[in-house]
Amino acid sequence: MRVRPQVLLIALAVPPLGLAQEPPSSSYSVTTALPAAQGEPALGTQYRTAVQDAVDLSLAGNPAAAAPVLTDAVRYCDAQQAVPGRRALSFQTHRQYTMYMEGPGRGTPTEWLDLACAKAYNHLGYIALEHGDVDAALRWLDKAIAVAPYDAEALCERGAALVRRKDWQGAMDAYTRALELARSQPENRRMEALALRGVGFAHIELGDLPSARAAYLASQKIDPDSKTARNELIYIDQLEQAAGRHPSTPPN
Repeated sequence: MRVRPQVLLIALAVPPLGLAQEPPSSSYSVTTALPAAQGEPALGTQYRTAVQDAVDLSLAGNPAAAAPVLTDAVRYCDAQQAVPGRRALSFQTHRQYTMYMEGPGRGTPTEWLDLACAKAYNHLGYIALEHGDVDAALRWLDKAIAVAPYDAEALCERGAALVRRKDWQGAMDAYTRALELARSQPENRRMEALALRGVGFAHIELGDLPSARAAYLASQKIDPDSKTARNELIYIDQLEQAAGRHPSTPPN
């Protein structure tokens, strides 16, 4: 009997979420209608340390203590997004903020929220998913995705949530979007291998073994030490052998 290796799709050795590299302004009330040269106010910077400490506490096994701290941060972030007449979005770097303001945000006042906001939403989604509440997880993750248009982490978590629901196409869509951001945004490059593993997993469940193999092999080029990729490639071999086919060779 062939047994699929255990696959951990949540928090697969994901590095800490990046924070904005530009120094924050001492003001937290200025709305920027167009990109400035440097140093837009990062609304919510004062929550960075508390959010990171809460995430660390949660990952150490105490999510009950972490949740109130994260909830306090998102209360502030929600209030900033509710201010009429402007958007408030999270970016990792000045480059992303400028790209947004020169593209989809052109002409719309948009305040730069510190990435601590996206991180708080995302980790509350992670906690909900760990407790098996997929609906609540998706609500939090959708808020993280909406507030941080160029960040791939919440999309990977959304893929993991949809895997729990066995929504393979939905998971594929989330991981594919995360992969696109990982490849187009230098700030997200650390997420590429994880997104590829998610794409590979979804391909298996959708019955496309050659594409699954290609995704896992691509992930191994980036993260050669991944046990998940290695085990899933073994699993793909088993599936192909059971179907009477030789393991396929991915396209170059």
